[in-house]
Amino acid sequence: MMNLKDRIKLNLEVHGEIEFIYHNKNYYIGWNREKDGYAIFKGPGKELAVSHSEDWLDALDQPIFNGQSMNNVFDQLEFQAFTV
Repeated sequence: MMNLKDRIKLNLEVHGEIEFIYHNKNYYIGWNREKDGYAIFKGPGKELAVSHSEDWLDALDQPIFNGQSMNNVFDQLEFQAFTV
């Protein structure tokens, strides 16, 4: 059985997007066609991190929460509706 972090990573690789909640706020991570890489959003037009990278692991390491990455606060994230 895969652990949750591996399931999230696989979901991103397969579907290219996921929604999550951190401190009662919704965030989105997904593929940005304009930049040809991932983007992490707090809402429409509110980009927290944008990259030309195809590496989802890099996305999880971006310091978007006051210097903390998704990996740093992973146990505090509530993922919404992922299929893998």
